[in-house]
Amino acid sequence: MAYVYPHLHKRLLNGKTLLIGCPKLDQADYYTKKLSEIIKLSELKSITLALMEIPCCRGFLFILKSALKDAKTELPLKVITVSTQGEIVREEDTF
Repeated sequence: MAYVYPHLHKRLLNGKTLLIGCPKLDQADYYTKKLSEIIKLSELKSITLALMEIPCCRGFLFILKSALKDAKTELPLKVITVSTQGEIVREEDTF
């Protein structure tokens, strides 16, 4: 995403921690377990998920929701979708 969205650092990362993954190329169970542990051990106030508009990236939303469920917590979740041309095409708040 960083190579497509030129404002990534300024708009999305300022004061935040970045985790990067690919649900198509990596194991979903691994991400679910790892994210669940991070959520349990951290004092997060919210999560922002930035993904590309390509179908496989949307899978990360399901991974993250599973991790939240496994961690037995609800956090405000913002999902930002970036087009392949580098434009934000959708922002949604969800749980």
